[in-house]
Amino acid sequence: MLKASAVVCYVLAGFFVYAMGLVAFIRAPDGAGGAFTIIVEAVCAVPFLFFLLIGLALSGFKSWKRDLGVILLSGLAVTVTVVFTFACMLYYPEYRKLMPPDFLDHIDNYAAGAGVNVAMLVLGVVLLLASRGSARPATEQNSTGTGPEASAGSAADLSNPYRSPTYPR
Repeated sequence: MLKASAVVCYVLAGFFVYAMGLVAFIRAPDGAGGAFTIIVEAVCAVPFLFFLLIGLALSGFKSWKRDLGVILLSGLAVTVTVVFTFACMLYYPEYRKLMPPDFLDHIDNYAAGAGVNVAMLVLGVVLLLASRGSARPATEQNSTGTGPEASAGSAADLSNPYRSPTYPR
């Protein structure tokens, strides 16, 4: 039950990653200044961190780098999909006729949008690569030659899916 609750929290955290990625493209209203994007991103980051920390706590903070990397990259994938879908819809004149003329006036902060999304991409990839370096297969963790892995036999025995490496012959 804890794992299912952690996954639900991870999905909700991923939703707010998507929201941060999409909101970064919105231009500040006149007179709001450059702090508008930072404030809106912080408003989206608070529930992201809330659900992320709950999910990590429910999973015991095991493989947190991998989990956070997957959440960032998944949320970014949704953002890219939505942006691409919206761009494809704007390609058709029939759809553009249905939109008000000033519909796209507030979505033009491409530098901030690209910066936020590239930062999430880089951080997600770095976290996934860092988690791969810290995880070792079970055969390497017991390198002393004692314990159940040592009595399982050779490496050829480990490749047999019908033989459990924890039980001797």
